[in-house]
Amino acid sequence: MLAGAVSTLWLASSGKLTLYVHPRYEFFTVSLAVVAGVIAVASMLVAQPLNSEEHEHEHEHEHEHGTIARKNSNARVWAMAGTVGVTGLAIAMLLIAPPATLSTTIAGQRDVAESSARIGSSSAQNLVGADTSAFTVKDWAVLLSSGDPATITGKAASLTGFVIDTTDPDVFFVARYLISCCAVDAQPVGVPVYSPGWQAMAPVGTWVDVTGVFSPAPDASIAPDFVLLPTSVVGVPEPGNPYVY
Repeated sequence: MLAGAVSTLWLASSGKLTLYVHPRYEFFTVSLAVVAGVIAVASMLVAQPLNSEEHEHEHEHEHEHGTIARKNSNARVWAMAGTVGVTGLAIAMLLIAPPATLSTTIAGQRDVAESSARIGSSSAQNLVGADTSAFTVKDWAVLLSSGDPATITGKAASLTGFVIDTTDPDVFFVARYLISCCAVDAQPVGVPVYSPGWQAMAPVGTWVDVTGVFSPAPDASIAPDFVLLPTSVVGVPEPGNPYVY
C-alpha cells in the first residue's frame, strides 16, 4: 500500500499521473493515495508491538514444545521471505520501473474503426460549426462518424498520432488512445489518411504529424467515406502525453 501511495504521489508531482488516469480524476486519485499512505504507516506502527509480544510468546512456547515451535518458526521465516519478496516486487514495479505508455502495436484497424464510430454517435452534434483549428484526432474521428459532407469536405486539419494500417494499401489511420477513466479502458480512435505508398515514409507504429484537407474518398472501393488528403506526413517523436480525453 505504501509503495503504491508513494508511486501515485510521485507520478502526480512529476506530471505523469495522466499517463494512467483521466485528468479529471487526478485530484481524487491523489487524495486516495494520501489516505492509503497514512493507513499503511499507521498499520505498521500498530503491528510492531503486536509482533514483539507474539515473538516473546513464541520464545516461551519453544521451551515447552521444542519441535512444534521450530516448525512454527520455520513457517514464520518463509512467510516473512514471501512478504519481503512481494514488497520488493511492488517497489520495483511502482517506484523503479519508468512510467510507460500503451503500446501502439496492440491497436488494430478494426479497433480504431469501431471505437471511432462508437464515440461519434453521441458527440458529433457538439462539434458541428465549432472552431476546427484546435481539433484533436478524437474530435475529427467524431465528426467523420457523422457522415455529413457539409461539415467535413474541404476542412483543413493538422494531426499528430501513430500509424495503423488498414485493409486498403493506400490508406492508413493516424490514431491515438482515448482515455475515458484510466489507461485500463483506453481505446484507439483515428482518422483515415489517403496516401498511396505511405508505408515507405510512415511505418506502422511510428508517430507522425499529418497536415491536409478532408475530402470524399477518391476511390469508391475505399471503405471510409471521407479521408484526409495529406500535403505532408512527417515523422515525429512520441509526445510527452500521447493520449486524448
